[in-house]
Amino acid sequence: MTLKRTLLLMLLLFVIGRGFAQLQEPGLAELAQNNPDSVLTYLGNRKGVVSNSEEKARRYFLTGTAYLRKGELDSTIFYWTNAKEIFIKNKNAAGIIQINISLADIYLKQSQLYRATELLLEADSINRESPVPSLQPDLIMSLGSIYKKSADYEKSLLYHQQAVEEFRKRGDTSNYIKSVFALSIMYRVLNMADSSLALLRREEALIKHHRSNMHQIAMFEEHIGESYFMLKKYKEALPYFNRSYARLKELGTGQELAYQAYCVGKTNTELEKFDAAEKYLLEAFRMNDSLKIINFQYDIAGTLSSLYEKKGDWAKALTYLRISTNLKTELDYQTQIRQINELREKYESEKQGNEILLLKTQNQLSETNTHRIKLIQYIFIILFIAAVIISWLLINRGRYKRKLEKQALRNRIAADLHDDIGSALTSIDILSRIAIDKNDGPSLVNDYLIKIRRQAQKTMDSMSDIVWSVNPANDSFESLLARMREFGAEICDANQKHLNFIEPAKKDIAIADAGKRKNIFLIFKETMNNACKHSGANHLNVEFEQTAKGFLVMTIQDDGTGFDQNEMKRGNGLRNMQERAQQIGGQLFIESIKERGTLVKLKCPL
Repeated sequence: MTLKRTLLLMLLLFVIGRGFAQLQEPGLAELAQNNPDSVLTYLGNRKGVVSNSEEKARRYFLTGTAYLRKGELDSTIFYWTNAKEIFIKNKNAAGIIQINISLADIYLKQSQLYRATELLLEADSINRESPVPSLQPDLIMSLGSIYKKSADYEKSLLYHQQAVEEFRKRGDTSNYIKSVFALSIMYRVLNMADSSLALLRREEALIKHHRSNMHQIAMFEEHIGESYFMLKKYKEALPYFNRSYARLKELGTGQELAYQAYCVGKTNTELEKFDAAEKYLLEAFRMNDSLKIINFQYDIAGTLSSLYEKKGDWAKALTYLRISTNLKTELDYQTQIRQINELREKYESEKQGNEILLLKTQNQLSETNTHRIKLIQYIFIILFIAAVIISWLLINRGRYKRKLEKQALRNRIAADLHDDIGSALTSIDILSRIAIDKNDGPSLVNDYLIKIRRQAQKTMDSMSDIVWSVNPANDSFESLLARMREFGAEICDANQKHLNFIEPAKKDIAIADAGKRKNIFLIFKETMNNACKHSGANHLNVEFEQTAKGFLVMTIQDDGTGFDQNEMKRGNGLRNMQERAQQIGGQLFIESIKERGTLVKLKCPL
């Protein structure tokens, strides 16, 4: 074993025993990045030598970092996820945040924006509850990367500038250099290649001071080359790409070496050094066969097609153009699949959250099962008692309602007896006293006896109306029509009038409200009396109609002399009729024209 490797392994042994916060120290990062195979070999030989779970988590992190340098991202995700599970069990906030930031960076490289965002939001939430100041700049830089992937470049630039300033203040040189690289990329994304180059040149001395980190030097040279390339200064860009390629090849990295070969190839293409360009581009294309990075392969194929076109090799130009076209189709398809997977993951994440919540609820219910059963029993008892009380109240309410209805009926009967019968009997009593006092005039006594007879007849009619209205046997519309037809025939015969009584087709309708039956009949009776005794009419036409909306329309029309409605409105008869119509929720219309007769129409709900 060489002296250099021995020293590196001793450094690894020293670092493994320290806390996870030391994972960000330059020595450990350089060890995992510069010699990934050595780290994997060493950790593989010491699988059984683990003192505690925290040390095991640190080993998982180191293993994942080594695989990251080798470009094996699936293995990296596997080991970092295992490390995170241990940190979660140990409630190590710093460890969880660091793993989330690192995993988010990988998912961003794979264009899995949803997963990356989810991990960073989780890390930010944990950092708010248990602040880890040393990781705050890392979070800021990762959020800047999220905004860049979301094409919100202005906000991404602000976050990267803030991250650079935070790392500078903390004196964290290694991460400061990384944040400078990220900021230089943002400048180039925004077509600010001059700013990118100026930033890198400004920090060149600092970066070269850390020459022990060969990977960082390679990345610095790559970014310088990219800045020159964007400025179309291809001669200045090529030496930087060549040096970066040589360093990465010595480190044995996969994806980054393939990209560097592509950079060398595309620059030689622009300089029309076609043989060198072809060599590096084909090498990048072959390396990417194992990496399976479609968008990168699409770029290489397009550049190769352009190269062969410039060389005049049309067959190869067409071949790589077809490959480029197919890769573009596959890339578009993968973009759609990725979007679908992100939506599915979001749905499954929400579903999983709901399932976890349901499981917790079931566990809680299981623990308190006895209390729940007792509670249900109490609820049933309370509901039963409440049901009994409500039933008793409803029964009493029904009884009370029937009592109120009976009382209302009694009140109406008492009022009718008082108003109609009482006043008639009082009149008879007065007329009888006068007749007795006037014994010296037989003709005058006879007149009073006739008046007494009329009052008695009126009293009998009123009593008959009251008895008829309260009799349950008369609850039908047909019974009401029969009584009106009978009264109309009697009064018209007595006054030698012709009556045309038209009944509706449907008569089997119940009118349980005695007050409604009585008021309809009394309006009819008052109208018939007025028509027969005062109108001078020869013909009366009575017609009934039932509307589709459940209304009864009663129309009474005569061919008499008519009357002045302004004068009639001052009388008691018309006012009583209007009041009765309002009591049953109806409307009364009266139209009278002198020498052309009178029309009375009542519309009320049945």
